[in-house]
Amino acid sequence: MARLSHQPVTLPSSFLDLEAQFLHPLVQESLRAYAANVYTTVVEQLMLQKQRRFIAVEQEYFQLWWDGIASYRQKRQVRHLLATRRLEFVIGGQVMHDETVAHFDDQILQLTGRALFAEGHGFLYETFGIRPRFSWQIDSFGASATTPTLFALAGFHAHVISRIDYALKDTMQNSQRLQFVWRGSPSLSAQQEIFTLVLDQYNYCSEGFNWDSTAVFPEPPPNRIYPNMMEPVTQNIRDYIVALVKNVKERATWFRTPHLLWPWGFNASLQFSNTDPLLDFINSNSSKLVISVEYAMLADYFEAVQAPNITWCVHTHGDFLPYSDPFQAWTGFYASRSGLKALARRASALLYAGESMFTRYMWPAPHQHLDPAWALKQLQRLRWAVSESAQRPWNSVGRQIVAGKLMTEIRQYFYRKVGDRNHTYAIYSRLTHVPLAQGAELLCRRIEQEYRVGPLELNREAILRTSTSLHNQQVLHSDNNGYQMQRRVFQKYSSNGIALNYYPMAQSAFIEDGRSRLVLVSKQAHGVSSQENRQVEVMLHHQLWNNFDWALDYDLTLNDTSTVYPVLWLLLGPQSLTTRLRQRCGLALQHAPVVLLRELNESAQIVPGPQQQQEAVTLPPSLHLQILSIPGWNYSSSHTEHLQDLQKRHRGKTKADLRRVLLRLHHLYEEGKDPVLSQPVRVNLQLTLSVLLSLQGLGCGAVEERSLTGTWDVNTLHRWSWKRQEPPHHRGSPSSHSTPLQGTVTIYPKEIRTFFVHFHSSKPRADSEAPGPQEKEDDLRHRKAAWRDGG
Repeated sequence: MARLSHQPVTLPSSFLDLEAQFLHPLVQESLRAYAANVYTTVVEQLMLQKQRRFIAVEQEYFQLWWDGIASYRQKRQVRHLLATRRLEFVIGGQVMHDETVAHFDDQILQLTGRALFAEGHGFLYETFGIRPRFSWQIDSFGASATTPTLFALAGFHAHVISRIDYALKDTMQNSQRLQFVWRGSPSLSAQQEIFTLVLDQYNYCSEGFNWDSTAVFPEPPPNRIYPNMMEPVTQNIRDYIVALVKNVKERATWFRTPHLLWPWGFNASLQFSNTDPLLDFINSNSSKLVISVEYAMLADYFEAVQAPNITWCVHTHGDFLPYSDPFQAWTGFYASRSGLKALARRASALLYAGESMFTRYMWPAPHQHLDPAWALKQLQRLRWAVSESAQRPWNSVGRQIVAGKLMTEIRQYFYRKVGDRNHTYAIYSRLTHVPLAQGAELLCRRIEQEYRVGPLELNREAILRTSTSLHNQQVLHSDNNGYQMQRRVFQKYSSNGIALNYYPMAQSAFIEDGRSRLVLVSKQAHGVSSQENRQVEVMLHHQLWNNFDWALDYDLTLNDTSTVYPVLWLLLGPQSLTTRLRQRCGLALQHAPVVLLRELNESAQIVPGPQQQQEAVTLPPSLHLQILSIPGWNYSSSHTEHLQDLQKRHRGKTKADLRRVLLRLHHLYEEGKDPVLSQPVRVNLQLTLSVLLSLQGLGCGAVEERSLTGTWDVNTLHRWSWKRQEPPHHRGSPSSHSTPLQGTVTIYPKEIRTFFVHFHSSKPRADSEAPGPQEKEDDLRHRKAAWRDGG
């Protein structure tokens, strides 16, 4: 590494925008023509020179390359590069997930992955025995406080972000505060903090050194002709050196350590062949230039940053939302493609139900009517799909009131013109009648509203604005990915003021005054704002069109002519009561009962006599069973044993492990929000599992606590500690993770605890072998079809 005053570290990285590619009609062609070539050329270039390094981020394209394109020789080279620390996987999820409108359940899913055609951390661990320790979350449009919390729970040492408000980034640069310790959840202990780096204004590609476009130098060349960056850098090496040194010295003033992260990407062969001579020239003249440079990976950079034992500031102010650049606010996508957002949330709910049903089907004894291998494969496909996911005056309004004993429904219809036969919008409001005892008082009211919106006229937005008597002073609370609430104070801006005061509402939001609170709980993600005192508004749908070339190329014009059907629940009542109800109502709306119907035939007759029913499962009211699943992973829980197995078989033909159950429990409430529900909860895991799976006294085998994605035994997981400007705030018990798990565990506010449960039975299990070549080909064909159909 560099040894003089300034020590820049060049970071070659992959950035394959899977989200944008999913909008392209020829995704598979993009894989073959572009993404596959990236990994092919990267492996080739790394093998040519030992000093070269590279980080790979999203796993979706890499896995498709690995399974369908990479040769046996290329696979051996990848394993060699990983073993010699010249290739590094960061994040390790299926994609670089969205941080605004995605629910944290789905963020965990895409990070974790599942077996058979495993993705995410499951794929990396089963295939290579590696577990990512750093993030590269540099292209999500804003940074949520949920993501650093999840990454800390997954075992990450450090976190990298980039897209935050440009004015805030400029302020942080000038005050050398682009590096800090992020306390994402105020309810969790300091153990879940994570060191965070915000990339500077040059973002993830250092300007002027992207070798597939045009060079940009500090001063125009004498002939006013910039060199084509497809040409060898040696033809203009001194100009490049001047540009690089100037860039490094400018950026060095923004950081507190002498080590500078200098990322670049694009065409690997051109990039390495041009950067090699630059590095050689600089390092051979380091005493004169006062810098030295080397290729590195994120692990190298953060090791160098941690070594000086600097005292870092702690960020405790929540998230970095919304994201904006000097020209626009990036908030419209909170409501874009509303139909797809609803579909993604519905798919997530079905997956949750399917996982639980399959697990309870397998234990205590699998039924004979279903092939476990087939069922697990269908679940995997659904897991994959889930992982990828102005108001105007109206001339005519119609209304109907339908009153019943249990419910009153108010139907409102909005027409563009008087005399129109078909309405454009409809609102169905349902108010349930609650029988009250004599002298009783209804403390909280709930209105269920379902909307029919669209198709919209061009460049129109449909907004639900609710006016109240609550003096909220334009202060809004909205959720971070359904995990925790964030206070939003209305800000005045010289331009884009409306858009910059919109925030994502993944599941809920509320406004309040000193006595009462109005809570909105949504079935899908929306944008939400409080533009005026006493008001809250939700953007339900919009259709926008522009003729920017880049927008047309990526189908980002949002010419959305669909009709959507959002659902909102409105709760009005005292703060204490709505605090208790908000989380439970969110779960009830997100996970509505799944009703399955089938015809009775000769093989499925009703057996006369008393029918055995499964016992109802009731967890403490502050806990949520976030997942009960048989992931099918075949790796050993012992890391040493797993590495030995990999040496023997290199992930050859294996069997999916159907005896291991993944159990994840989540404490729903934040610390200090409720005198009862915000307290720690003790749970007897053995008893809970016995009831969940109807074991009828059979009991279960060993229970072990794992990291969020399951790849670490928490007793062996040690994350780096960082010196802080203020003492750590320990909440809960720092030794809670080492508590023996055969009895009870204590779960503290906002904790997410993950467990492996190993079952043992004398009866043989219908373990399924990993798919053969034909099955893999069938699955890849299925993925192609799914992509063409929009996921």
